[in-house]
Formats: sequence, structure tokens, C-alpha cells
Amino acid sequence: MRTIVFVTLLSASFVSSTWVLPSNITDSWLALVNPFFSECICQTRVKPHIALRAIANTDLVDDACLKCFIKCLAINLNFFNTATGMVDQALVVSKIAGVTPEIISYCNDLTNNEMDVCQGAYDFFVCFAFAVANATMI
Repeated sequence: MRTIVFVTLLSASFVSSTWVLPSNITDSWLALVNPFFSECICQTRVKPHIALRAIANTDLVDDACLKCFIKCLAINLNFFNTATGMVDQALVVSKIAGVTPEIISYCNDLTNNEMDVCQGAYDFFVCFAFAVANATMI
């Protein structure tokens, strides 16, 4: 059932790939990733405007370099342990504005079987960005 919900969520994300988040949330997300932004752009060769729109506007496109850019940020922020493949859920909740333990647990459960680490990081980001956007609409 979770897989069906997640596939539906991903399908919806490409029909309407931009979710409106309060500026205080996106501003905090940008501040959080800023120290690693240029480094991860250089490592992944993602187009800078695609990376910026993904974080600032949750404007998510199906781009392999963007997916690896998200992974690079997660690793540099110590959110993802490459040795164990585990997400540090407590750290993510403490650092990312708008994210709750329930959101992170749900998104982790949905994405932890993805073998492609870049795809998994991207799916995780899509999941929590969508959840935060929906939570802020309530």
C-alpha cells in the first residue's frame, strides 16, 4: 500500500512539480545547504539553476545530476551514512525546518530499499518536501 501511495505521490510530483512552501521554510533550507551548494554543483555537474529551484521552490525535475546533487547535500550534512545506508532521522528532524519525526520515518520507510543512492536521496527529498508542503496547507 505504501508503495502505491508513493508511486502516486511521485506521479503527482511530475504533473505538478512545484509545491508552495512558506518562505521561512525555504529560506532555512537554502541556508542549511549553502555551505555545500557550490561543492555539490561541481561534483555532480547539475545546472545551478536546476539545483537552486529544487531547494528554493521545490521545483523538482527528473534529472540524474539533480538526484546526485541531493545525495551530495545529504552526505555533506551528515544526514546519510554511506557505510550503513541509513538516514540519521533525528538529525534530519533537528536540522530541516518543517520536518517531523513522522514525516521522516514515513519517507525513510518508503525509500530505504532503493538501490541507486542518488535516486533514493532524491525520492526521500521529494517525499519530505511534498509532506511539508501539505502540512503547511492545513
